[in-house]
Amino acid sequence: MSDLIRQAKDRGVELMSKGNVKAALAQFEQVLAKDPHELTSRQKAAECLVRLGRTADAAGYYAKVSEGYARAGQFFKAIAACKIVLSLDPKDQRAQDTLASLYASTRTTGARRVSVTAAPLQAAPFKKSEPEVQVVEEPVVLIDLGDEVPPPAPKEEAGSTLPVIPLFGELTPDEFKAVLRGAVEARAFDDGEVVVTEGQPGTTMYAIVEGEVGVVRPHGEVARMKEGDIFGEIALVSGGPRLASIVARGPVLVLEFPRAAMVRVFASHPGVKVALEKFLKERLLANVLRANPVFRPLSVAARALLQEQFAPFPVPAGHVVVAQGQPGEALFMVLRGVCEVEDESGAKYPALREGDVFGELSLVLQTPATATVRAAEESMLLRLPAMVFLQLLHEPAVKAAVVAMAKERLGRTKELRETLDVRI
Repeated sequence: MSDLIRQAKDRGVELMSKGNVKAALAQFEQVLAKDPHELTSRQKAAECLVRLGRTADAAGYYAKVSEGYARAGQFFKAIAACKIVLSLDPKDQRAQDTLASLYASTRTTGARRVSVTAAPLQAAPFKKSEPEVQVVEEPVVLIDLGDEVPPPAPKEEAGSTLPVIPLFGELTPDEFKAVLRGAVEARAFDDGEVVVTEGQPGTTMYAIVEGEVGVVRPHGEVARMKEGDIFGEIALVSGGPRLASIVARGPVLVLEFPRAAMVRVFASHPGVKVALEKFLKERLLANVLRANPVFRPLSVAARALLQEQFAPFPVPAGHVVVAQGQPGEALFMVLRGVCEVEDESGAKYPALREGDVFGELSLVLQTPATATVRAAEESMLLRLPAMVFLQLLHEPAVKAAVVAMAKERLGRTKELRETLDVRI
Protein backbone atom coordinates (compact mmCIF):
# COMPACT_ATOMS: atom_id res chain seq x y z
CA MET A 1 0.00 0.00 0.00
CA SER A 2 1.44 3.38 -1.02
CA ASP A 3 2.07 6.12 1.53
CA LEU A 4 -0.48 8.38 -0.19
CA ILE A 5 -3.23 5.76 0.13
CA ARG A 6 -2.37 5.07 3.77
CA GLN A 7 -2.39 8.80 4.51
CA ALA A 8 -5.81 9.16 2.87
CA LYS A 9 -7.15 6.26 4.93
CA ASP A 10 -5.74 7.67 8.16
CA ARG A 11 -7.13 11.10 7.34
CA GLY A 12 -10.55 9.59 6.66
CA VAL A 13 -10.57 7.81 10.01
CA GLU A 14 -9.54 11.01 11.76
CA LEU A 15 -12.30 13.01 10.06
CA MET A 16 -14.88 10.38 11.01
CA SER A 17 -13.79 10.55 14.65
CA LYS A 18 -14.38 14.31 14.55
CA GLY A 19 -17.82 13.92 12.99
CA ASN A 20 -16.87 15.34 9.60
CA VAL A 21 -18.50 12.47 7.73
CA LYS A 22 -18.71 14.04 4.28
CA ALA A 23 -15.03 14.90 4.24
CA ALA A 24 -14.17 11.42 5.55
CA LEU A 25 -16.22 9.83 2.76
CA ALA A 26 -14.26 11.86 0.18
CA GLN A 27 -10.99 10.48 1.58
CA PHE A 28 -12.16 6.87 1.42
CA GLU A 29 -13.53 7.38 -2.10
CA GLN A 30 -10.11 8.67 -3.09
CA VAL A 31 -8.52 5.44 -1.83
CA LEU A 32 -11.06 3.30 -3.70
CA ALA A 33 -10.38 5.16 -6.92
CA LYS A 34 -6.79 3.94 -6.65
CA ASP A 35 -7.53 0.45 -5.26
CA PRO A 36 -11.14 -0.84 -5.66
CA HIS A 37 -10.29 -4.02 -3.69
CA GLU A 38 -9.26 -2.13 -0.52
CA LEU A 39 -11.96 -3.47 1.83
CA THR A 40 -11.13 -1.34 4.86
CA SER A 41 -11.85 1.89 2.99
CA ARG A 42 -14.93 0.45 1.28
CA GLN A 43 -16.56 -0.52 4.56
CA LYS A 44 -15.55 2.80 6.14
CA ALA A 45 -17.14 4.57 3.19
CA ALA A 46 -20.26 2.43 3.71
CA GLU A 47 -20.39 3.52 7.35
CA CYS A 48 -20.16 7.14 6.25
CA LEU A 49 -23.02 6.63 3.80
CA VAL A 50 -25.18 5.10 6.55
CA ARG A 51 -24.52 8.08 8.80
CA LEU A 52 -25.40 10.44 5.94
CA GLY A 53 -28.72 8.65 5.41
CA ARG A 54 -27.73 7.27 1.98
CA THR A 55 -28.77 3.74 2.84
CA ALA A 56 -29.20 2.50 -0.74
CA ASP A 57 -25.65 3.53 -1.59
CA ALA A 58 -24.39 2.05 1.67
CA ALA A 59 -26.07 -1.27 0.87
CA GLY A 60 -24.23 -1.37 -2.44
CA TYR A 61 -20.90 -0.75 -0.74
CA TYR A 62 -21.53 -3.43 1.89
CA ALA A 63 -22.52 -5.86 -0.87
CA LYS A 64 -19.09 -5.29 -2.42
CA VAL A 65 -17.47 -5.80 1.00
CA SER A 66 -19.36 -9.07 1.42
CA GLU A 67 -18.24 -10.25 -2.01
CA GLY A 68 -14.64 -9.30 -1.24
CA TYR A 69 -14.61 -11.34 1.96
CA ALA A 70 -16.37 -14.23 0.23
CA ARG A 71 -13.84 -14.41 -2.58
CA ALA A 72 -11.03 -14.21 -0.02
CA GLY A 73 -12.47 -17.29 1.71
CA GLN A 74 -13.52 -15.33 4.82
CA PHE A 75 -16.99 -16.81 4.86
CA PHE A 76 -18.37 -15.64 8.21
CA LYS A 77 -17.17 -12.07 7.64
CA ALA A 78 -18.97 -12.20 4.31
CA ILE A 79 -22.19 -13.29 6.01
CA ALA A 80 -21.90 -10.49 8.58
CA ALA A 81 -21.52 -7.93 5.80
CA CYS A 82 -24.43 -9.51 3.93
CA LYS A 83 -26.64 -9.15 7.03
CA ILE A 84 -25.81 -5.44 7.06
CA VAL A 85 -27.01 -5.22 3.46
CA LEU A 86 -30.30 -6.91 4.39
CA SER A 87 -30.73 -4.65 7.42
CA LEU A 88 -30.37 -1.60 5.16
CA ASP A 89 -32.52 -2.96 2.33
CA PRO A 90 -34.34 -6.30 2.88
CA LYS A 91 -35.04 -6.50 -0.86
CA ASP A 92 -31.39 -6.26 -1.88
CA GLN A 93 -30.41 -9.70 -3.20
CA ARG A 94 -26.87 -8.96 -4.39
CA ALA A 95 -24.78 -10.11 -1.45
CA GLN A 96 -26.75 -13.27 -0.67
CA ASP A 97 -26.86 -14.26 -4.35
CA THR A 98 -23.07 -13.90 -4.53
CA LEU A 99 -22.55 -15.98 -1.37
CA ALA A 100 -24.90 -18.69 -2.60
CA SER A 101 -23.21 -18.85 -5.99
CA LEU A 102 -19.78 -19.21 -4.38
CA TYR A 103 -20.49 -21.47 -1.42
CA ALA A 104 -23.74 -23.39 -1.93
CA SER A 105 -23.62 -26.99 -3.15
CA THR A 106 -24.09 -25.97 -6.79
CA ARG A 107 -21.11 -23.58 -6.76
CA THR A 108 -18.91 -23.68 -9.85
CA THR A 109 -16.03 -26.13 -9.66
CA GLY A 110 -12.68 -24.41 -9.80
CA ALA A 111 -13.83 -21.06 -8.36
CA ARG A 112 -10.79 -18.85 -7.85
CA ARG A 113 -9.89 -16.85 -4.76
CA VAL A 114 -8.84 -13.32 -5.63
CA SER A 115 -6.23 -11.35 -3.75
CA VAL A 116 -7.80 -8.56 -1.72
CA THR A 117 -6.88 -6.58 1.33
CA ALA A 118 -8.94 -8.00 4.20
CA ALA A 119 -9.74 -6.04 7.35
CA PRO A 120 -11.78 -6.54 10.52
CA LEU A 121 -15.47 -5.95 9.91
CA GLN A 122 -16.69 -2.82 11.66
CA ALA A 123 -20.20 -3.87 12.54
CA ALA A 124 -21.96 -0.54 12.90
CA PRO A 125 -25.51 -1.89 12.36
CA PHE A 126 -24.87 -4.51 15.07
CA LYS A 127 -24.36 -2.17 18.00
CA LYS A 128 -26.15 -3.31 21.15
CA SER A 129 -28.46 -0.32 20.90
CA GLU A 130 -29.28 0.54 17.32
CA PRO A 131 -30.48 4.13 16.88
CA GLU A 132 -32.41 5.01 13.77
CA VAL A 133 -30.18 6.09 10.89
CA GLN A 134 -29.85 9.87 10.92
CA VAL A 135 -27.80 12.47 9.08
CA VAL A 136 -25.33 13.58 11.75
CA GLU A 137 -21.97 15.27 11.91
CA GLU A 138 -21.14 13.94 15.40
CA PRO A 139 -18.90 10.96 16.22
CA VAL A 140 -20.72 7.62 16.41
CA VAL A 141 -19.34 4.92 18.73
CA LEU A 142 -18.82 1.73 16.73
CA ILE A 143 -17.96 -1.79 17.77
CA ASP A 144 -14.23 -1.38 17.21
CA LEU A 145 -12.56 -4.69 16.56
CA GLY A 146 -9.25 -3.19 15.58
CA ASP A 147 -7.81 -1.55 12.49
CA GLU A 148 -4.80 -3.78 11.88
CA VAL A 149 -4.83 -4.79 8.22
CA PRO A 150 -3.53 -8.31 7.46
CA PRO A 151 -1.43 -8.79 4.34
CA PRO A 152 -3.28 -9.60 1.11
CA ALA A 153 -4.52 -13.19 0.83
CA PRO A 154 -2.08 -15.27 -1.20
CA LYS A 155 -3.07 -16.18 -4.73
CA GLU A 156 -4.02 -19.79 -5.24
CA GLU A 157 -2.94 -22.04 -8.06
CA ALA A 158 -5.16 -22.35 -11.10
CA GLY A 159 -7.99 -24.79 -10.57
CA SER A 160 -8.11 -24.30 -6.79
CA THR A 161 -11.44 -23.85 -5.05
CA LEU A 162 -12.81 -21.75 -2.25
CA PRO A 163 -12.87 -23.56 1.10
CA VAL A 164 -15.82 -25.86 1.70
CA ILE A 165 -17.77 -24.52 4.69
CA PRO A 166 -19.25 -27.20 6.98
CA LEU A 167 -23.07 -27.31 6.79
CA PHE A 168 -23.38 -24.42 4.32
CA GLY A 169 -21.51 -26.29 1.60
CA GLU A 170 -24.24 -28.95 1.68
CA LEU A 171 -27.11 -26.52 1.04
CA THR A 172 -28.68 -25.67 -2.31
CA PRO A 173 -28.75 -21.95 -3.21
CA ASP A 174 -32.39 -21.62 -2.09
CA GLU A 175 -31.69 -23.39 1.21
CA PHE A 176 -28.56 -21.31 1.70
CA LYS A 177 -30.46 -18.05 1.27
CA ALA A 178 -33.31 -19.23 3.52
CA VAL A 179 -30.83 -19.77 6.37
CA LEU A 180 -29.07 -16.50 5.61
CA ARG A 181 -32.27 -14.45 5.66
CA GLY A 182 -34.22 -16.17 8.40
CA ALA A 183 -31.91 -18.01 10.78
CA VAL A 184 -28.77 -15.98 11.41
CA GLU A 185 -28.09 -12.74 13.23
CA ALA A 186 -24.93 -10.92 14.30
CA ARG A 187 -24.15 -10.13 17.94
CA ALA A 188 -21.32 -8.28 19.62
CA PHE A 189 -19.79 -9.05 23.02
CA ASP A 190 -17.38 -6.98 25.09
CA ASP A 191 -14.24 -8.26 26.77
CA GLY A 192 -15.14 -10.61 29.64
CA GLU A 193 -18.79 -10.90 28.64
CA VAL A 194 -20.27 -14.41 28.87
CA VAL A 195 -21.61 -15.73 25.56
CA VAL A 196 -22.98 -19.00 26.96
CA THR A 197 -23.08 -20.35 30.52
CA GLU A 198 -22.20 -23.90 31.53
CA GLY A 199 -25.24 -25.89 32.67
CA GLN A 200 -27.78 -23.64 30.93
CA PRO A 201 -29.99 -25.15 28.19
CA GLY A 202 -28.48 -24.72 24.76
CA THR A 203 -30.64 -22.88 22.23
CA THR A 204 -28.15 -21.37 19.78
CA MET A 205 -25.13 -22.20 17.62
CA TYR A 206 -22.43 -19.56 17.16
CA ALA A 207 -19.75 -18.84 14.56
CA ILE A 208 -16.95 -16.40 15.39
CA VAL A 209 -16.60 -13.56 12.89
CA GLU A 210 -14.01 -11.47 14.75
CA GLY A 211 -12.12 -11.85 17.99
CA GLU A 212 -11.42 -14.70 20.37
CA VAL A 213 -13.29 -16.53 23.15
CA GLY A 214 -12.22 -18.71 26.04
CA VAL A 215 -13.73 -22.11 26.86
CA VAL A 216 -14.14 -22.04 30.63
CA ARG A 217 -14.85 -24.89 33.06
CA PRO A 218 -15.14 -24.61 36.88
CA HIS A 219 -11.39 -25.23 37.25
CA GLY A 220 -10.41 -22.56 34.73
CA GLU A 221 -9.98 -21.89 31.01
CA VAL A 222 -9.30 -25.03 28.99
CA ALA A 223 -9.12 -23.74 25.41
CA ARG A 224 -9.45 -20.75 23.09
CA MET A 225 -11.48 -20.36 19.90
CA LYS A 226 -10.97 -17.73 17.23
CA GLU A 227 -12.29 -16.39 13.94
CA GLY A 228 -13.94 -19.11 11.86
CA ASP A 229 -14.58 -21.49 14.77
CA ILE A 230 -18.08 -22.83 15.49
CA PHE A 231 -19.45 -23.76 18.90
CA GLY A 232 -22.76 -24.80 20.45
CA GLU A 233 -23.86 -26.74 17.37
CA ILE A 234 -25.59 -29.50 19.36
CA ALA A 235 -28.05 -26.82 20.56
CA LEU A 236 -29.62 -26.76 17.09
CA VAL A 237 -31.15 -30.20 17.64
CA SER A 238 -31.06 -30.59 21.41
CA GLY A 239 -31.85 -28.40 24.40
CA GLY A 240 -29.26 -30.20 26.50
CA PRO A 241 -27.15 -28.23 28.98
CA ARG A 242 -24.03 -26.39 27.86
CA LEU A 243 -20.90 -28.35 28.73
CA ALA A 244 -18.75 -25.24 29.30
CA SER A 245 -18.99 -21.47 29.52
CA ILE A 246 -17.78 -19.34 26.61
CA VAL A 247 -16.33 -15.95 27.55
CA ALA A 248 -15.21 -13.13 25.24
CA ARG A 249 -11.48 -12.43 25.35
CA GLY A 250 -11.56 -8.92 23.99
CA PRO A 251 -14.30 -7.51 21.71
CA VAL A 252 -15.99 -10.31 19.79
CA LEU A 253 -18.44 -10.39 16.89
CA VAL A 254 -20.33 -13.64 16.32
CA LEU A 255 -23.05 -15.00 14.08
CA GLU A 256 -25.91 -16.50 16.05
CA PHE A 257 -28.07 -19.36 14.72
CA PRO A 258 -31.07 -19.76 17.08
CA ARG A 259 -32.66 -23.20 17.15
CA ALA A 260 -36.21 -21.77 16.94
CA ALA A 261 -35.32 -19.89 13.75
CA MET A 262 -33.64 -22.96 12.23
CA VAL A 263 -36.73 -25.07 12.99
CA ARG A 264 -38.84 -22.58 11.04
CA VAL A 265 -36.45 -22.95 8.11
CA PHE A 266 -36.71 -26.77 8.37
CA ALA A 267 -40.47 -26.51 7.79
CA SER A 268 -40.08 -24.86 4.40
CA HIS A 269 -36.69 -26.35 3.45
CA PRO A 270 -36.39 -29.93 4.79
CA GLY A 271 -33.03 -30.32 3.09
CA VAL A 272 -31.53 -27.93 5.65
CA LYS A 273 -32.36 -30.40 8.42
CA VAL A 274 -30.76 -33.24 6.46
CA ALA A 275 -27.62 -31.17 5.94
CA LEU A 276 -27.58 -30.24 9.63
CA GLU A 277 -27.80 -33.90 10.67
CA LYS A 278 -24.82 -34.69 8.45
CA PHE A 279 -22.90 -31.71 9.79
CA LEU A 280 -23.50 -32.74 13.41
CA LYS A 281 -22.62 -36.36 12.70
CA GLU A 282 -19.31 -35.42 11.11
CA ARG A 283 -18.33 -32.92 13.82
CA LEU A 284 -19.35 -35.11 16.74
CA LEU A 285 -17.73 -38.19 15.28
CA ALA A 286 -14.52 -36.33 14.50
CA ASN A 287 -14.36 -35.00 18.07
CA VAL A 288 -15.16 -38.35 19.68
CA LEU A 289 -12.78 -40.35 17.50
CA ARG A 290 -10.02 -37.86 18.26
CA ALA A 291 -10.65 -37.82 22.02
CA ASN A 292 -11.79 -41.38 22.77
CA PRO A 293 -8.86 -43.56 23.97
CA VAL A 294 -10.05 -46.44 21.78
CA PHE A 295 -9.88 -44.47 18.52
CA ARG A 296 -7.12 -42.00 19.40
CA PRO A 297 -4.26 -44.36 18.34
CA LEU A 298 -5.59 -44.45 14.77
CA SER A 299 -4.08 -42.22 12.13
CA VAL A 300 -6.06 -39.21 10.91
CA ALA A 301 -6.69 -41.01 7.62
CA ALA A 302 -7.89 -44.16 9.41
CA ARG A 303 -10.28 -42.15 11.59
CA ALA A 304 -11.66 -40.41 8.50
CA LEU A 305 -12.35 -43.80 6.88
CA LEU A 306 -13.91 -45.10 10.09
CA GLN A 307 -16.30 -42.12 10.21
CA GLU A 308 -17.87 -43.33 6.97
CA GLN A 309 -18.74 -46.68 8.55
CA PHE A 310 -21.05 -45.14 11.18
CA ALA A 311 -24.69 -45.13 10.04
CA PRO A 312 -27.60 -43.08 11.46
CA PHE A 313 -29.80 -45.16 13.78
CA PRO A 314 -32.96 -43.28 14.88
CA VAL A 315 -34.89 -44.74 17.83
CA PRO A 316 -38.22 -43.75 19.42
CA ALA A 317 -38.62 -43.14 23.15
CA GLY A 318 -38.64 -46.42 25.08
CA HIS A 319 -36.86 -48.42 22.38
CA VAL A 320 -34.42 -51.02 23.73
CA VAL A 321 -31.15 -50.54 21.87
CA VAL A 322 -29.15 -53.16 23.79
CA ALA A 323 -30.88 -55.93 25.78
CA GLN A 324 -29.15 -57.49 28.76
CA GLY A 325 -28.27 -61.13 28.10
CA GLN A 326 -28.28 -60.71 24.32
CA PRO A 327 -25.09 -60.85 22.22
CA GLY A 328 -23.66 -57.53 21.10
CA GLU A 329 -24.24 -56.64 17.46
CA ALA A 330 -22.73 -53.17 17.13
CA LEU A 331 -21.05 -50.21 18.76
CA PHE A 332 -23.37 -47.24 19.32
CA MET A 333 -22.80 -43.52 19.81
CA VAL A 334 -25.41 -40.99 20.95
CA LEU A 335 -25.72 -38.20 18.39
CA ARG A 336 -28.64 -36.53 20.14
CA GLY A 337 -31.07 -37.52 22.87
CA VAL A 338 -30.63 -39.53 26.07
CA CYS A 339 -30.37 -43.28 26.77
CA GLU A 340 -30.93 -44.90 30.17
CA VAL A 341 -28.87 -47.86 31.40
CA GLU A 342 -29.93 -50.45 34.00
CA ASP A 343 -29.37 -54.13 34.74
CA GLU A 344 -31.74 -56.88 35.82
CA SER A 345 -31.15 -56.09 39.50
CA GLY A 346 -32.54 -52.60 39.01
CA ALA A 347 -29.17 -50.89 39.26
CA LYS A 348 -29.25 -47.65 37.26
CA TYR A 349 -26.09 -46.33 35.65
CA PRO A 350 -25.30 -42.78 34.51
CA ALA A 351 -27.39 -41.75 31.52
CA LEU A 352 -25.76 -41.71 28.08
CA ARG A 353 -25.84 -38.38 26.23
CA GLU A 354 -24.43 -36.72 23.12
CA GLY A 355 -21.01 -38.17 22.32
CA ASP A 356 -21.22 -41.17 24.67
CA VAL A 357 -20.29 -44.60 23.29
CA PHE A 358 -21.77 -47.94 24.40
CA GLY A 359 -21.93 -51.60 23.38
CA GLU A 360 -18.18 -52.14 23.09
CA LEU A 361 -17.88 -54.28 26.24
CA SER A 362 -19.88 -57.24 24.98
CA LEU A 363 -18.14 -57.01 21.59
CA VAL A 364 -14.68 -57.13 23.14
CA LEU A 365 -15.43 -59.87 25.65
CA GLN A 366 -17.63 -61.82 23.23
CA THR A 367 -20.22 -62.14 25.99
CA PRO A 368 -23.89 -61.14 26.30
CA ALA A 369 -24.64 -57.54 27.24
CA THR A 370 -24.36 -56.88 30.99
CA ALA A 371 -27.06 -54.17 31.04
CA THR A 372 -30.03 -52.90 29.08
CA VAL A 373 -29.79 -49.58 27.23
CA ARG A 374 -33.12 -47.91 26.45
CA ALA A 375 -33.88 -44.59 24.74
CA ALA A 376 -35.26 -42.23 27.39
CA GLU A 377 -36.59 -39.98 24.62
CA GLU A 378 -36.65 -39.91 20.85
CA SER A 379 -32.97 -40.11 19.97
CA MET A 380 -30.59 -40.29 17.05
CA LEU A 381 -27.75 -42.78 17.44
CA LEU A 382 -24.86 -43.74 15.21
CA ARG A 383 -24.20 -47.44 14.68
CA LEU A 384 -20.87 -49.10 13.85
CA PRO A 385 -21.19 -52.81 12.85
CA ALA A 386 -19.46 -55.31 15.14
CA MET A 387 -17.28 -56.60 12.30
CA VAL A 388 -15.81 -53.15 11.66
CA PHE A 389 -15.19 -52.49 15.34
CA LEU A 390 -13.52 -55.86 15.92
CA GLN A 391 -11.18 -55.26 12.99
CA LEU A 392 -9.75 -52.34 14.97
CA LEU A 393 -8.48 -54.76 17.60
CA HIS A 394 -5.74 -55.89 15.21
CA GLU A 395 -4.08 -52.57 16.02
CA PRO A 396 -2.07 -53.22 19.27
CA ALA A 397 -2.57 -49.72 20.68
CA VAL A 398 -6.33 -49.89 20.03
CA LYS A 399 -6.56 -53.35 21.63
CA ALA A 400 -4.73 -52.14 24.75
CA ALA A 401 -7.08 -49.16 25.08
CA VAL A 402 -10.16 -51.37 24.65
CA VAL A 403 -8.95 -53.83 27.28
CA ALA A 404 -8.29 -50.98 29.71
CA MET A 405 -11.78 -49.56 29.10
CA ALA A 406 -13.38 -52.98 29.56
CA LYS A 407 -11.63 -53.45 32.90
CA GLU A 408 -12.70 -49.99 34.05
CA ARG A 409 -16.34 -50.57 33.15
CA LEU A 410 -16.41 -54.00 34.77
CA GLY A 411 -14.92 -52.46 37.89
CA ARG A 412 -17.56 -49.71 37.97
CA THR A 413 -20.31 -52.28 37.47
CA LYS A 414 -19.03 -54.37 40.38
CA GLU A 415 -18.68 -51.30 42.62
CA LEU A 416 -22.21 -50.10 41.84
CA ARG A 417 -23.69 -53.52 42.54
CA GLU A 418 -21.84 -53.79 45.84
CA THR A 419 -23.12 -50.32 46.83
CA LEU A 420 -26.69 -51.34 46.05
CA ASP A 421 -26.30 -54.56 48.06
CA VAL A 422 -25.18 -52.56 51.10
CA ARG A 423 -28.12 -50.17 50.80
CA ILE A 424 -30.60 -52.99 50.46
